[in-house]
Amino acid sequence: MRSLPPGRSIRLGAALLAAGLAINPWVIQRILTSDGRIDDFARFATILFVSAAIALAGLQLLLGWVERLAFGRHVGWARVVTFVCVGAAVPAGIYLRAATFRAAHSHTHVVAGADTVTPDQQLWADQFYQRALAAALKHGWFDFKTAMADGFQVDRVNRTHFPNLQNMFDGAVLDPERPEWLIYNDLPDGGKILMGFMFFTNKLEDVGPTPAGALAQWHFHPFAQPRCAVNGIWSVSWADDRGRCAEGIPVMRSPEMFHVWFIDHPLGRFSEMDLVPEYWQDDRFQLGSLHPISVHFAIALFVIAVLVDLAAFAMRRREYHRVAWVNLALAACGAIAAVVLGYSAELALRPTHEAHQTLDVHKQMALVGLGIILVLWAWRYALRGEFPRRASAAVLYIILSVAGLGAIGGAGYYGGEMVYQHGAGVRALDQFLRARYWTQVREVYNQRATGDVERAAIATTSGAAHHTH
Repeated sequence: MRSLPPGRSIRLGAALLAAGLAINPWVIQRILTSDGRIDDFARFATILFVSAAIALAGLQLLLGWVERLAFGRHVGWARVVTFVCVGAAVPAGIYLRAATFRAAHSHTHVVAGADTVTPDQQLWADQFYQRALAAALKHGWFDFKTAMADGFQVDRVNRTHFPNLQNMFDGAVLDPERPEWLIYNDLPDGGKILMGFMFFTNKLEDVGPTPAGALAQWHFHPFAQPRCAVNGIWSVSWADDRGRCAEGIPVMRSPEMFHVWFIDHPLGRFSEMDLVPEYWQDDRFQLGSLHPISVHFAIALFVIAVLVDLAAFAMRRREYHRVAWVNLALAACGAIAAVVLGYSAELALRPTHEAHQTLDVHKQMALVGLGIILVLWAWRYALRGEFPRRASAAVLYIILSVAGLGAIGGAGYYGGEMVYQHGAGVRALDQFLRARYWTQVREVYNQRATGDVERAAIATTSGAAHHTH
């Protein structure tokens, strides 16, 4: 690889390294919200990629780290650029995926793993649920037409949430008599059924009060592209290509929101997750359904790669290592696909607390396995597919390979436990739970007809205690 004169190379490398390290703190201060959060995840991931690439390029000029990965062998500019880009893309991609996933409308609020709920917090949660249900019964909002007559309206961007603009902009927070939104699901035979309330904060960056502690948390949603929001909180359309709005102002996130569901759910009455699959979703293709297929390829290819490398090392047949390299490269592609599709599958899950704990172990082992596979791939790529020749390096490579086998095998085991023991992702169970939920809602309807509001609220709260303590 052609290089710059030593003095110039060191000065340029030091300047690039310093610039790469300085970009993030300088930019972060300018994109943080007033309460210290990052809302524009895509922009920050881009900044992270650029700064990491600059820093890695500087390290290459200073230390020649790519040649060190190749154990001193000649490395051309094409491979240096590839390693710099991949090295920068890894932290940026991990951040972007993790940040957007945490903020997605999914099961990220799990009480079982959160802080201890105090008796006062539990009491507030129970009473607030009863007040919300009593308000819905008193005002007749279980009837969709009555709710529309009371000022709720069809939303412009959400088909299941119906806003009341007067309530949204009245300055009240968490008032069960004045919810900002009602949530309705479509019935298969026509009509709509009330599922719960959704509350908003008053301003885009306000932080909602948490009198129930970890039991009832607020959340918000980031937007992949700017939306137009009236008063900064009610999204009415997408911004144009230049980020301008005909109505409202462009925003990159929703305000914080708070759900109260009127049916029992394994994650609690205040879960941020949508509760039941609607009937129109039964025939919809889900990208996450490809996760089991990709997992089989990733596991099989990596196991073959490790076994062939071990056989070649033991039999001193270096030509076998080329076969292992091809399988390792394919396994890296399969592992990346498996993890990406696994996150997509997770977004559609509705797990119990027990299944969620197993899911966490499954994800952790899968990510460890992916990391080891990518390290081994990068190592072999730097060696042009060859197996390390030095004995110490070869032993280290084998140790990493065996550790990777353990991680990816453990991920497969816990993935199977999620399905076979907890039933996670089983469509038949989703349909059974949906029927169970809607039966409970109809019971609320029947109790409403008798006028026994207090008994209805207490009866439907009894199931929540099991999940919220």
